[in-house]
Amino acid sequence: MGRKNIIYNHRSIVEGDMSLVEIIGDSTNCAQHDTLTYTALWTGGALTNGKLVIEASLDGDTWTELDFADTIQVDGAADYLRAIVNEIGFSYIRPKYVRINPAATGIINVTVFASNRGA
Repeated sequence: MGRKNIIYNHRSIVEGDMSLVEIIGDSTNCAQHDTLTYTALWTGGALTNGKLVIEASLDGDTWTELDFADTIQVDGAADYLRAIVNEIGFSYIRPKYVRINPAATGIINVTVFASNRGA
């Protein structure tokens, strides 16, 4: 029988103010999970421009930014995006919003869902 560990949808960033330089989301213990899905939903002004960064840690204290090859862009008045992280080699993971344009305004919510894919 296959294993099935699930973290149901949990808001890691709640009503984050996108005018802030950065917003660090709650960390998720992912030691027993294979896949995490982050969904970001935001509303803002036309000048809103930032990026979503996913950070990982072995101990919950020292964080490393994961490299997705491309920037996970958060821009425009209102939109959403989904970032999927597979085969996690860390114990903890968290999202971080980083503002690029100082004129950015708006609210961002980031939700995480974690599960295992295999046996």
